Amino acid sequence: VDNTAPTASLRRTADRWVVSVRDNLSPVARAEWSRDGHEWTALAPTDGLLDGREETFEFPADSGRHMVVVRVVDRQHNRATVGAVEE
Repeated sequence: VDNTAPTASLRRTADRWVVSVRDNLSPVARAEWSRDGHEWTALAPTDGLLDGREETFEFPADSGRHMVVVRVVDRQHNRATVGAVEE
């Protein structure tokens, strides 16, 4: 039984945000991001396949001051959320 949420980290590299997700037991099932509380947008893994316990995602950075939030879910529906201030 997997009751543990995945771990997620968020870092900015120039004009992109990079999300790294790891789960010890279950594959990552979904990742989404939102800026300033707007609509959630699905993320596609950088390797093209959402099939592993470790996944990397990217999405574009924006100019100005914003709040960026990413939420991830594993196949057992455990969730994690990570956020950062975009400047």
